[in-house]
Amino acid sequence: MTGIELLALVVAAIIHDAGHPGVDNTYLITHSDPLAIDFNDRSPLENYHLASSFHLMRVPALDFSHPLSAGDWTDLRRDIIDLVLATDMARSISITERFKVAMLLGKAGRDSMLDEENEGGGRQGDGDSQSGSSEDRHQGGFEHRGGEGYGSEPESAGSGPGDGSDGEDGSSSAQTTEDEETLRERALLPRQVLLKCADIGHVWKPTHLHLKWSYRVQEEFMRQG
Repeated sequence: MTGIELLALVVAAIIHDAGHPGVDNTYLITHSDPLAIDFNDRSPLENYHLASSFHLMRVPALDFSHPLSAGDWTDLRRDIIDLVLATDMARSISITERFKVAMLLGKAGRDSMLDEENEGGGRQGDGDSQSGSSEDRHQGGFEHRGGEGYGSEPESAGSGPGDGSDGEDGSSSAQTTEDEETLRERALLPRQVLLKCADIGHVWKPTHLHLKWSYRVQEEFMRQG
């Protein structure tokens, strides 16, 4: 995790419920609340938390963006937005399923790599010739063999001669952009899951705190009918 990614997670955790009115998105949308109208019924609460927080960050005394380059600020703001939007309960199933698939694919890739190492060790004895040591294979090939799961990286486009990457149609540039976006989404997903767990994680708190939050949530739901 880079410094910018960590900062985005911390800021998102701080602001993700800023100014919460005590009702959920369904209530706001059903009652045509001004927040729902302002944000076109699309995650009105989460968009409100983001918009109000970013407005506060424009206040000179609260603006912490000065040490950041323009590119870093763009990446930070983008990550904060995606992290806070992920706390919308309507997105929980989608995010959870994506995380399950990522973990399963990552495990399958690791298992496949271990099988290859075991087979290679049986054929080559000490395994120090031709293919190198187990540690070298971990460092050099793990991410590419790891499939599309969390912690894996796609093979870079245009990495060798004759791969068509030098075409004039811009396909190499498009592939690079797609790979970068894929890597960003993979890095973002575990942080989204982490923030969601923290958001509704009072079940892991001491019993007296868990009960307190449970009663508060129950009261909030009852007020909404």
